[in-house]
Amino acid sequence: MENRRNMPVMKAAISSGPGSAAKALGIDNSFNKKDLTGEDIWVEDHGIRYTAHEIAAKPRVGVEYAKEDAFLPWRFFIKGNKYVSKPNTI
Repeated sequence: MENRRNMPVMKAAISSGPGSAAKALGIDNSFNKKDLTGEDIWVEDHGIRYTAHEIAAKPRVGVEYAKEDAFLPWRFFIKGNKYVSKPNTI
């Protein structure tokens, strides 16, 4: 992550926002249409759990083109997480 983003992992900007997170994780257009149940991409369960109170559900940022759907609460993040793009307030 540090090499891909050319910054220390302690800096919040390393993964704040979908584009920054993708770059930090090495995700590029070659991942388009890959099967999430295949061999190339996988999701690991490290046993980290959050309560519903700790999770924020807000409208997405920068999707005004989606008209009324832009106001749907489809942006999820852990409250107070510094690695989330702004605005991350509740």
